[in-house]
Amino acid sequence: MLTLAASHDPLLIEVLREIPAEHGQIRLSVMGSSTAVKLLLDDGVDAAGFHCGALTPEQADVPFSGVSSSAGLVPCPLFEREQGLLLAPGNPLGIRTLADLTAEGVRYVNRQPGSGTRSWFDRMLAKAGLSPDAIQGYAVEEFTHQAVAAMIACGAADAGLGVRVAAERLGLDFPSVGWETYYLAASRSLASPVFDELVAAVRVRAAETTGYRLSREHKS
Repeated sequence: MLTLAASHDPLLIEVLREIPAEHGQIRLSVMGSSTAVKLLLDDGVDAAGFHCGALTPEQADVPFSGVSSSAGLVPCPLFEREQGLLLAPGNPLGIRTLADLTAEGVRYVNRQPGSGTRSWFDRMLAKAGLSPDAIQGYAVEEFTHQAVAAMIACGAADAGLGVRVAAERLGLDFPSVGWETYYLAASRSLASPVFDELVAAVRVRAAETTGYRLSREHKS
């Protein structure tokens, strides 16, 4: 049994479901990136899936900076994925930038504290000089990309940050904000065939799925 704590990603979860049980079992717990990494650092799980927005683990704050060779851990760049604003079809409110989220009547739906997407959104707000208090719905939280997309698709919110695949599956508009690397980290001494199979299968799927691509770190 391989224990994996991971930030939510639709592609990763799909591949996990397809791995035959006879190849080995992976017990997945979905949680925010920071919580997943903390569990790995505390030896609470065998591996952790996480992302730091546009930053590398070395550039990010703790706990991500603790995922290093000096700690006996290997941050494996699994794939890159595209994130952007998830908006109602046709973008009826004309939302183009983060500043547009502060307009009267725009309802935002956020990710939970500790998630990589929430942390990236907060950094982008700070860089743009925008206060979270100016965004209606900043305190409204969901725990997956699909949940954010569903809130917007059913009209309960107008905008949220999420991956392209979630937008495409529900027919939402998607102005991109950028690409990020999703990492799968584990102990350097971990010997698990099912872990290696997972990494290989996810990379194959990422190379052929819109909104994903092989990590430049992996290519090099």
